[in-house]
Amino acid sequence: MSKSIWIKLFAAVGLLFLLSACSFNPLADPKTLIQTPELPSDKQTLSSIISSELPEGASIQSPKNGNGSKIQTVDLDGDGTSETIVFYQTTTGRIVGLIFEKSGDTWVKKDTIDSAGFTLESVEITDITNDGHRDLIVGYSNDTSNSESSQKRLVIYSYDKGKISIVDDMPYSYYSIIDMDGDGINDLVITKINNSGYVNIAAYRYKAGFQLISSMDLVNTIGSDHFYNVVAGKVTANQNGIIMDQTLGVSAFSHLIVMEDGQLKDVFPLSRQATYKDIQITSEDVNNDGILEIGMAEIPEGWENIAPTEIPRFTSYYQWSGGADLTKLVSQQYRDEQGRFVIKLAPEWIGKVTIDTKSNKNQDLRFILKDTGEKVAEVRFFSENEWNNHSGDWEIIAQNRGQVIALWENSKINVIQN
Repeated sequence: MSKSIWIKLFAAVGLLFLLSACSFNPLADPKTLIQTPELPSDKQTLSSIISSELPEGASIQSPKNGNGSKIQTVDLDGDGTSETIVFYQTTTGRIVGLIFEKSGDTWVKKDTIDSAGFTLESVEITDITNDGHRDLIVGYSNDTSNSESSQKRLVIYSYDKGKISIVDDMPYSYYSIIDMDGDGINDLVITKINNSGYVNIAAYRYKAGFQLISSMDLVNTIGSDHFYNVVAGKVTANQNGIIMDQTLGVSAFSHLIVMEDGQLKDVFPLSRQATYKDIQITSEDVNNDGILEIGMAEIPEGWENIAPTEIPRFTSYYQWSGGADLTKLVSQQYRDEQGRFVIKLAPEWIGKVTIDTKSNKNQDLRFILKDTGEKVAEVRFFSENEWNNHSGDWEIIAQNRGQVIALWENSKINVIQN
């Protein structure tokens, strides 16, 4: 049997696992673990056809960011027939895409996508040209170091009558597809960072080509600083925006980009003062209400004059309320600096609890009410011997290097969110 046939055989077996929904049971009979998983006939057919189209030595690729699926099936052109998109890497490192179309009980290869790079950064399928048909938006790069200034290309493809065509091709560092001005039409927002650290953000709208709507340069971004998180979505109940968390040494601050009167705007022009935090916190929808929050590190009341290295900090999440400051506190947590545990305060107790100044963040933490000083919860670090001889109603929340970390809570008050 030739080397080429062996490679395609192994590729087909790999695809069977990729397309299956099999789960691994460590207690199962070992003989069952080496059996080929059974797939629906449609997936078996697709698996075999994809494998037959792969060149020798090729490997199917998952995008680095966003949708992690290696094989995506969707109706691209809106004709009621499904297409399957898959990308692979050749032995030379080049990324290549294949498009298959469903035809009766089988799949037919319709076209090949010649890529713009050696790394598959992202794959997104959505209607960005606003013609009612889904577009294929693919990010490529030639760099594996994950540098912001590395050359990335965003290519927007359209699929029609079995052929893939390029709608546009543009350089980018980050991109977001989002309705920035609330008119119900998606915009393409491109962030570009050059080798000197200058950052430009531009919003485009498709109309017989991508037309520039608004462009802005970010201030206070020159140097070695970089963005460790960029997220787009609702920033108020009625306003979409983009939050960009930027490093400042070991510290961080956040930009909030919105569109007002057709122009992009950084809500906090002095972002370093308005959103500065001495640790890096990722902005996200932390309370699952559909609105993004900006994370802040805050000193508990009473700890203001204590040595910074001794201070246990709250991680507080704020929603933008439309002004120049962050005032709407929606979630408050205590995150252990070494990542061993997280304590979340119940919503009704947010802003009403502090930490006793006699606490030690690596021995015991006593959570108390601000107004009365009553202890409502405690996290204590036990040695194994102390834990074996402990008394009281404690719940283990973490174990680390011979230590048992346990939580006690005042059951009459219940300030901790389970």
